[in-house]
Amino acid sequence: SLRKAHKGLLREDLLVLRHIFDLNHGMQELDQDRLNTLRLGYHLSGSKIKDLLLISLDVENPPNTAQLKSNSEHQIGLCILDTRDLLFKILHLEERGSNNLLRTYQFGVGSAKYIKNASRSFCFGESQHTTLKDLNTKLKELAPADRDIVLVLHGGVGDLNFLKAAQIDLNYLYVIDTQKVAQHPLDLDHRCTMEEMLTQLDCPFGDRVLHTAGNDANFALRAFLLLARKD
Repeated sequence: SLRKAHKGLLREDLLVLRHIFDLNHGMQELDQDRLNTLRLGYHLSGSKIKDLLLISLDVENPPNTAQLKSNSEHQIGLCILDTRDLLFKILHLEERGSNNLLRTYQFGVGSAKYIKNASRSFCFGESQHTTLKDLNTKLKELAPADRDIVLVLHGGVGDLNFLKAAQIDLNYLYVIDTQKVAQHPLDLDHRCTMEEMLTQLDCPFGDRVLHTAGNDANFALRAFLLLARKD
């Protein structure tokens, strides 16, 4: 059968990933003009890896502006990888272990019952009950203004709309979509679901674990790292 023209398409999201981790060796990279436009932060001292907070975000039941003004219920998941911690792990191999590299949070807006149910399926700690106003403050604490940030999403149109509607400004340099990153290394002709991506990357996930905001944010960032390795 004929190969679809966009099967295995190499998208800019993957080129940015290669640039962040200095994985360009012998492979296509961002051209200099585009790099100058993007401004993707600085290198870590003594390394070609970029000094960044990689923040994966997932919003379950993402509300629009009108819904935000009513008492809608939603979960916000955040998973953070500091490339400074990653470099430390690489340099101190005897202490290596990725369990504490990814910091994962889940915030819930809504009734106590909704938060309790959301918390039950969250695998990485306790879900925190919050309001939109407090959420903005908490996210600013987790994503301080003195750090360069790259946002990692899976699909993510609803997630970006939520940030805009909630007037949360994370001041990120770039948004990487793991659906777009995955297309080339996994040789796909479509934008895959989270389940398909994790399965193809041999990344185990439990039954009924996905579609909880904090879990999805964590697994999107795991997939991001596995795609970097596979590429």
